[in-house]
Amino acid sequence: MRFPPENWKNTRVYYNNQAVAHPIQNHCTMDQFPQEHQAFLSKIDQHRIPESYEEACLDDVWVQAMLEEIEYMVKNGTWDEIDKPDKKKLVGCRWVYTIKYTSTGEIERYKARLVAKGYTQKYGVD
Repeated sequence: MRFPPENWKNTRVYYNNQAVAHPIQNHCTMDQFPQEHQAFLSKIDQHRIPESYEEACLDDVWVQAMLEEIEYMVKNGTWDEIDKPDKKKLVGCRWVYTIKYTSTGEIERYKARLVAKGYTQKYGVD
């Protein structure tokens, strides 16, 4: 059973009515967190994950992450570049971006994954 937030026990939600640049500040104030957590949260909020391929191409670290992903796929034999067969529909793909952090909050690496849009496939056709 789900209860509305006002019925949650041992939970505090602090709303910030000001329009701010950082999304996390729209939901709570940093004053409620211990100093170590404040440092970690502000560090995470500094680095933006791109929402599109075009946005990722504007930043060298994401371009490098995409090149590494393609290199790994070629090296592992999971990627072959071929001509499109006649009368066949291709399955599309998209990039998914994440940032991996160490336990201390430092950036371990920028990660880009190329994933197939499998939901566009038709059984027995694609």
